[in-house]
Amino acid sequence: MARAANKPKKEISMEEALWKSADKLRGSVEPAEYKHVVLSLFFLKFASDKFETQRKAIAEKYGDYGLEELAESIEPDENGAREYLTNVEDEADTEKTAYKLDETEEIELTPENIDQINRLYIGAYTLKKEFNKVIDYARKLQSSESVQNSYIGIYSETNAYKELGSPETKQKYEETIKYFRNSMIKDPSDMAAVTFRIQCYMDIGQYDEAEQLCNLLANELRKPLLEKIEEAKSGGESH
Repeated sequence: MARAANKPKKEISMEEALWKSADKLRGSVEPAEYKHVVLSLFFLKFASDKFETQRKAIAEKYGDYGLEELAESIEPDENGAREYLTNVEDEADTEKTAYKLDETEEIELTPENIDQINRLYIGAYTLKKEFNKVIDYARKLQSSESVQNSYIGIYSETNAYKELGSPETKQKYEETIKYFRNSMIKDPSDMAAVTFRIQCYMDIGQYDEAEQLCNLLANELRKPLLEKIEEAKSGGESH
């Protein structure tokens, strides 16, 4: 019997891939909260782009060194001289004193600050595929006073085991699913526990269970999750 040809994998754009990665990292965290995780990265990207644009402009205008071009661009004095552009002799190399932070200064971080830092590290190491590091920071986040952040830590650790191909993956998912189920029993209104439990079922391919749990969600939450489940079932990328 001839073997069926493998279904070609749909190629996605870089923008779509980045969006899916960000969506996976966000989990059930509200967009208004997740902005704190990536705000610093956006700023660094903005500053880097601005610097590179300015550097290219200076290089095009003044060349590699720019002294002669700069001199020509400055208006001469009344005698036609530009003597006020003087050459400065190189100073003898001197040992520079390295700047050191004041080790006696204590930086106070709020619990929310610490959570933001841990979430940022989880996101960064996930993108770098350094999942052992993800596990380290996920465990730190699990001790958060925020239930949402604690859930992110629990799920991130479990998913990291899967990405590492650990033989403990099945056991970890069973424990995590049980944890979120117990959270739902304690508080039936805990929709975060529902969504993380759905995500766990999707990760391990138990789509029927995931679909059943979707019925507990409001339509605005249920619809996108069902779409993700259908995509995963049809061979698309599962989050």
